[in-house]
Amino acid sequence: VLGVFGVGVDIIGDDNELTATQVGLLNDAYMGVLGTDNEFMINQVGESNSAHVVNFNGSENDVNVIQSGQENTAVVESSYPDISLTSNDNDIDIMQNGSQNEAMVTLAGILDSNMNQIDLAQTGEMNVVDMMVEGNGHSIDISQTGEGNWVVGMEQPAFLVGGENVSFSVTQMGNDNIVEGAVIGFNSTVSVTQIGDGNVTSITQM
Repeated sequence: VLGVFGVGVDIIGDDNELTATQVGLLNDAYMGVLGTDNEFMINQVGESNSAHVVNFNGSENDVNVIQSGQENTAVVESSYPDISLTSNDNDIDIMQNGSQNEAMVTLAGILDSNMNQIDLAQTGEMNVVDMMVEGNGHSIDISQTGEGNWVVGMEQPAFLVGGENVSFSVTQMGNDNIVEGAVIGFNSTVSVTQIGDGNVTSITQM
């Protein structure tokens, strides 16, 4: 799909490949799936665009969201809020280049979504990650390059990673970076790398 304004589709089945490319302002792309081995690509260039991908129930799906510009929002949800809709072994990639962009990832309500690979990369200023991930065996990598980046949590909503055997890694290059927390569960590993000025790291593992 190539175009401007709104694109929306719900897919039931396996081995589907969907691509949406949007250029301009105020575009909206939505993709929903019940199935396995599907590939989703949303590529948006411009400002104030929105990409929303919902993996209702399925495994081994590949989700890619690429946004370039300002004030764009990427939302990826899976097994939320109904944990009976399991979502396992999926590969989720979000890449945002610009300023004041937001990436939101929500997996599960109180567990059950496991073994997912999540990669978030943001380049620019004042970009935000809003994350609530539950389940076991996830691998989560966040990379932020620019000034004034956060991951947050702790005293305010978001950044909750709960489950067992989770790998959580954050790399921030720039000024005024904050990670905060928390990571809840057993046998999880946390890695934080910050290069720049005024960085703060506070992660609580319980």
